[in-house]
Amino acid sequence: VGTLIGLKALRQMFISDGAALTPAVLKKICAQTAAAIDAGAFGLSVGLEYYPQNKTTTEQMLKLAEVVAAKGAILTCHSRSESNSLIAAVAEAVQIAETTGVKFQYSHLKAYGQANWDKQPQAAQLLTEARARGVDIMTDVHGYTFSSWDFNTNNNPISEDNIIAALRLPYAMVISDSGLYAGGRANHPRAYANATYVLTKYLRDGKYFDIQTMIKKMTLMPARRMGIKDRGLLKTGSFADIAVFKLEDLQVLATRGNPMVLSKGMHYVFVNGRPAVFKGKITGEKSGKALKFTVNTVN
Repeated sequence: VGTLIGLKALRQMFISDGAALTPAVLKKICAQTAAAIDAGAFGLSVGLEYYPQNKTTTEQMLKLAEVVAAKGAILTCHSRSESNSLIAAVAEAVQIAETTGVKFQYSHLKAYGQANWDKQPQAAQLLTEARARGVDIMTDVHGYTFSSWDFNTNNNPISEDNIIAALRLPYAMVISDSGLYAGGRANHPRAYANATYVLTKYLRDGKYFDIQTMIKKMTLMPARRMGIKDRGLLKTGSFADIAVFKLEDLQVLATRGNPMVLSKGMHYVFVNGRPAVFKGKITGEKSGKALKFTVNTVN
């Protein structure tokens, strides 16, 4: 496990949620961001679509990005909009990355709502063109056509064709975009099943990708993007984080109505060389460790 420092948490250290981010407070937050990275945080996480982070201006984001860039760390950022203002939101992300030189991770490229589906190709083009100019910006994708707040299946929030197109981008990797609440609770099946869902729907059943490409998007690409050197490859000298499975055996059991169900078909999982899953059974072995970012030594 490696963690980022979150802007919401940083704000709460110095001001209330509804308070303005004054120059004095921003200076404190910038200093705390640098300190967090020095202590091992992999970078800064920002959710510009969510309150109170949506109160952050572009100019303030540029100041924060400069701090992260100076440390060689990563800025992961959920844009201000995934729907009507998607193009402007992507343009802002590109501006921040291009102006500061920060390693920018555009959190999950998607166009939300059927009226906005046709905006995603343009959004992807903005990212592609920025990369062609040398801007260090990448993105990621989860596999589901609904988000954690979609409870009406007739909403048509995300296009499956757009998911496939986003996954095909050479600078896009796979994420779950999810976490767990206390007691292992989750409100979306991606928390328990995103990896197996992507492997079955888009690789095994859909046949949209080859297995090497998809596994790379799940392992090596995220590891390198986060600056983790010794994981993500089956290679002598690397940590033995290994999943052993047959595509035909994978079975997704988590659903929208019953999200907290583990998938079937993962035969062996080794974490740091120790068996976390052995012959399909969870062993109880806890061999994971907290990973720390080392300043200015990123691949």
